[in-house]
Amino acid sequence: MKMETNSRIQVAVLKVHSKEFPLYKGLNVIGKNKAATLNIVNLI
Repeated sequence: MKMETNSRIQVAVLKVHSKEFPLYKGLNVIGKNKAATLNIVNLI
C-alpha cells in the first residue's frame, strides 16, 4: 500500500442533509463549489 506524503489530518466532519464532508486543518472546499470554503485554524 502506497501512503501519500502530503496527507492531511482530518479534524472533524460537517454533516449537511445527511451528506458528510471531512474537514481538515486549514482551508477546506465543501462539495464542488470553490466559493464554499471553511478555514479551520484552531480547535480547542
